[in-house]
Amino acid sequence: MWIVVTIPVLCVCVVVLSRAVQVATLLLSGIFNSDDDKEERGASSGDDNDEILAELKKKQAELRALSHQNAIMLRHLHKQAKEELQSQELKKKMAAADAEVNVQDSKSSFALDIVIFPL
Repeated sequence: MWIVVTIPVLCVCVVVLSRAVQVATLLLSGIFNSDDDKEERGASSGDDNDEILAELKKKQAELRALSHQNAIMLRHLHKQAKEELQSQELKKKMAAADAEVNVQDSKSSFALDIVIFPL
């Protein structure tokens, strides 16, 4: 099964990770402590998380739809490939039968030549 990842999903993940790295860096450097960060973010933190969560859910829904389309296309292509293999096998059998008919025809015409024109 093919997995397709869209660029916006990766961008959201990178933004979240970069924010976490920035906060960790500031905490370690002592510029501010975690209490300051909570006060600073306040209500907007929930909004940011809600926004990110909504974006992730949207992208997941898009990926599910794309995965469903891929599965449908895969079944369709598999069916076409099976039909094509059957068609090729029939063509091979027909070619072999045609060759056998030609061989038998040439043998019978050779036999007729001998009977018609004895030496």
